[in-house]
Amino acid sequence: MNRFINWLIFFVYVAIIYSTLGVVQRIWDSLALKYGGLPTYILYGLFGVFVVGCLSYMFFYLGKRGLKDYSFLAAAVIGYICLFVILKRYASERVHTLEYGLLGYISYRAVRGKNALKSYTFAVLITAIIGNVDELIQFFLPNRYYDPRDAIVNALCGLLGILIVHALKRPKNADFKNY
Repeated sequence: MNRFINWLIFFVYVAIIYSTLGVVQRIWDSLALKYGGLPTYILYGLFGVFVVGCLSYMFFYLGKRGLKDYSFLAAAVIGYICLFVILKRYASERVHTLEYGLLGYISYRAVRGKNALKSYTFAVLITAIIGNVDELIQFFLPNRYYDPRDAIVNALCGLLGILIVHALKRPKNADFKNY
């Protein structure tokens, strides 16, 4: 039943992504016109809260973690910051980066199995395919266009989301009462 629920969440989330493709840019532009840079600052603030939340979760809930786990989280955070800088002129694309990072996590939850590497790989692959279909749909929308670079960014964001999942994963041999 749990696997069914995870796949249901996955399909609903993908449907939301695809159904909002034609309006996201207009909504963002309206907000930016009315409030200036405030939507961007809110996005940065939410990202900052997310990072602090991840660090708090790692430190307080998971207990002492190794350098490797913090390195995975640091790599993901640096990756997102780089994408935010690269996508500076397309503010709404920054929302897309977080959206596909979350899709990476949701994909992982749906495909999760005994072999973590296979699960991570499959989740990134699914996210990349969904991101490419996203771009193909945009080809047919009047106010959007297909850009293969965006498909690559979508896949990269899925990978960054998986890095965060890996960093926050509770060790298999952990005693549950300590977590």
